[in-house]
Amino acid sequence: MADSIENTRSEVLDSGKGSAEAQLLSLRTEITTTDLKIIELLGKRRRLVHQVGEVKREHNLAVRDKEREKSLLEILVTSAEKEGLSKDYVLSLYDIIIHQSVSEEEELMNMKQS
Repeated sequence: MADSIENTRSEVLDSGKGSAEAQLLSLRTEITTTDLKIIELLGKRRRLVHQVGEVKREHNLAVRDKEREKSLLEILVTSAEKEGLSKDYVLSLYDIIIHQSVSEEEELMNMKQS
């Protein structure tokens, strides 16, 4: 599907004949496809966070690991900057993602202790 969207998008944009509406439709379709991939990856991340939470619960480890978070953010900011994304943008997004992950791990810890 992604290949066919890219081919259509390239044909419309390269031809110069496409109307603005056709160009926008093509680009917006690609954005939607990209957004759906992001959601899929967030779901995968959530499942991994649950696995991490289980290991932490089994071994009585703390939910937060500030060193891990710092290291992750450094890696992400470096990668993001290579993609033309601002440090603030990435830090803002991952503040939400990490906050949600910690909340879910805490909930998992509390459920298992009850």
